[in-house]
Amino acid sequence: MTEQKLPTSTVPVNAAATPPSDTNPDNLIPDPIVCAEFGVTAMTLWRWTRDPELNFPPPIAIRNRNFRSRRQLEAFKARMLMRAIRQRRGADQHQDDDNDDADQGRRPGHPG
Repeated sequence: MTEQKLPTSTVPVNAAATPPSDTNPDNLIPDPIVCAEFGVTAMTLWRWTRDPELNFPPPIAIRNRNFRSRRQLEAFKARMLMRAIRQRRGADQHQDDDNDDADQGRRPGHPG
């Protein structure tokens, strides 16, 4: 039997043990878990995926099952939260403006 020489690594031992700059690998979440997390059905998830305005994270298909990137899901949640906050602020300001207009129409001493 002949002796085979295995290739040797030119990478220093310490460098091989050093993790890449991104030390938090992304997790893949199965679609049924995503549905439960968002409280929606699989049909809603399908619609969100196909809605270009919503920009929902695309599926990653592995062996005929769909998964979503945890990072992309968290970014989506943050975007939706910020959008809701902006809409709420706008609605609150609009209601305040309406209330100010109604208050100006009232005469002192007369309710309503």
